[in-house]
Amino acid sequence: MRTAIFVLLMLLFTCNVIGQNMKPIKWVVRPSFGYTVPVSKLSKGYITDNLVGYDSPAYYWQFISSSYFFNDWGIEFSFQANHNASLNDRHARFSKVIEEKYSGDYYASTSSGAMDDTFNYKGGSIEKGSLGPVYKIELKKLIFIARALIGVTSFYTEHAQTDLKRKGTNERLHLSWSTGKVPKDNFTFNPSFTIGYRIFDRVVIDFDLNYWIYTIDFDYTETTTNLYTHEVQYQKYNYSDVINELSFGLGFMIIIK
Repeated sequence: MRTAIFVLLMLLFTCNVIGQNMKPIKWVVRPSFGYTVPVSKLSKGYITDNLVGYDSPAYYWQFISSSYFFNDWGIEFSFQANHNASLNDRHARFSKVIEEKYSGDYYASTSSGAMDDTFNYKGGSIEKGSLGPVYKIELKKLIFIARALIGVTSFYTEHAQTDLKRKGTNERLHLSWSTGKVPKDNFTFNPSFTIGYRIFDRVVIDFDLNYWIYTIDFDYTETTTNLYTHEVQYQKYNYSDVINELSFGLGFMIIIK
């Protein structure tokens, strides 16, 4: 009996929500998922490319996105996680590059920060957070939202090291690669557009387009130490570019008020 009463109350509540008159949107949350494709790429062909925790194209999921409207104008915060499965094999690829470069003359033993990489369901490998003004146009069933957001795109630049022993001799070299600071936070401009269609008064299915523009500028330093002579040599690999990406996806707007 209690179960029947509970089910009846839930049905009455659902019918009440769905049956409410449509009012201008004030507060909405917007989970979504989709795909990010590169307009420009980060890879430089350096030995350190596989230490950078960035790759594109990538899948994305957006658990956190909330907009509050004062009238037709409002403000939005969003967080998007991106991941490319190829990032899971970065250490293996880096070790292979080391073997191909040095195995003719040396025995190599390689380790890197990418060895401990585990998949992060919350943040992915590439994290994007944005905040800024939004503008909406509401029709009876259609909703259009345009944004001009700024934020941060973050990814990791892992360290690595390898010990080389020359075949047939006692000569030993120690090589290391590092950027100093591991997480790289890059200022990002994120214009975007959403078109939505009301399937219920408080539920909208939507299609999202996002454009991402950010500048990267960091160096990997390769340090080579001869363990016999103690001679040290340095080489830098510079990553400096303007990255452009386009993402598109599907999601829902859940209208809170």
